[in-house]
Amino acid sequence: MKEMTLGQIARYAGASCPAGCENLIIDTLCRDSRAAKPGSLFCALPGTAFDGHDFIEKAAENGASAALVSREGDYPLPVLRVPDVLFACQAIAGGYKAQFEGLKTVGITGSAGKTTTTRMTACVLGTKYRLLSTDEDNNGQRGLTFALFGLTDETELALLEMGMSLPGELHRLSVMAKPQIAVINGIGSAHIEYFGTREAILQAKFEILDGMAPDAPLVLNGDDDLLWGLRGKTTHPVLYYGVENRECELRGEIMKAHGEQTVFCAVRGQESALALLPAAGKHNVLDALAAIGV
Repeated sequence: MKEMTLGQIARYAGASCPAGCENLIIDTLCRDSRAAKPGSLFCALPGTAFDGHDFIEKAAENGASAALVSREGDYPLPVLRVPDVLFACQAIAGGYKAQFEGLKTVGITGSAGKTTTTRMTACVLGTKYRLLSTDEDNNGQRGLTFALFGLTDETELALLEMGMSLPGELHRLSVMAKPQIAVINGIGSAHIEYFGTREAILQAKFEILDGMAPDAPLVLNGDDDLLWGLRGKTTHPVLYYGVENRECELRGEIMKAHGEQTVFCAVRGQESALALLPAAGKHNVLDALAAIGV
């Protein structure tokens, strides 16, 4: 993380900065009091078992320079008080990311295979760009938020896995991260107990568009019936990829499958290229096609 002032962070969070602390330098946002140190802003996040507010004194003992809180109280260090600590962290992360002009951002979501797709895409894009790439441990409301503070002036592309389990969650991640390209690799039945139908899951997955420009491209799995059914129904340019659906613009033709290796040909228009994938199964070919599509 590159340095910010506490006053700058307060503006992002919509909080009042304590008088005289506007120029206090912050170079780390942490959510574990044990990781606090001079220059840290300790974020007192509530949890199911613990509440970060109960560890503010420990964070101060470890040297934290300030804390982000939602609970009233007398604290042994400067605090920014907000209605919701997580929402404020996301606003800060969005403001921090916006500082990096020219940064390319790809968001990847779907009901299954997000991590494989992200890792394959990282293999492809890592040959050209210096990446910040997230994974299944950092794809949710908290993990992705704090992962964005790993951006530096050397980062050229942010490759962000975006997960969700409830309606509205992808909206918040997208508004924070503002992807320039989005991948949706399938609409399954994960977390269907919270949605009821795959169609409702589809609607929630399309919240990834909420932070994107109207002309930002989508890379969609054309073998998925619900995603294929959207063709012509969005203003975003769409690149469909698939193995079984021969109408997809980017197609994968499996040439040979043996053990844990698959040879396939990626075809787009008059262009084609052979690829050796060290994995078996059509689902892995689809994830590789998504990476090629990006």
